[in-house]
Amino acid sequence: MISLTQFETLSPDEQAAHTWQCGKYLLGRLSAGSITNLFNVGDFYVEITSDPHLQSVHRVASFKTTATLDLIYLDAVSLHDLVTDLLPVMQPVKENDHFRESFFS
Repeated sequence: MISLTQFETLSPDEQAAHTWQCGKYLLGRLSAGSITNLFNVGDFYVEITSDPHLQSVHRVASFKTTATLDLIYLDAVSLHDLVTDLLPVMQPVKENDHFRESFFS
């Protein structure tokens, strides 16, 4: 995995290619005429903004922390959808006597 500093020395096309190849897709958002997708790439984050009609990348932006991203993506995250997606794979937690005795003693 490359560092953020190494990533920022790449051309925008190379940054986009590296992100698509090595990044983990997190979330997308739509705006007038463009799509912005957020990826985790090792220890940093990358947004790729593209025009779906022209199939071209407009912007690649990298971020070390989520401080800026939290404000942008907060409205796009639905806890209801997250819980609904996770419920089928979550195992119910069952209380047993051993746990109760060791936890409350």
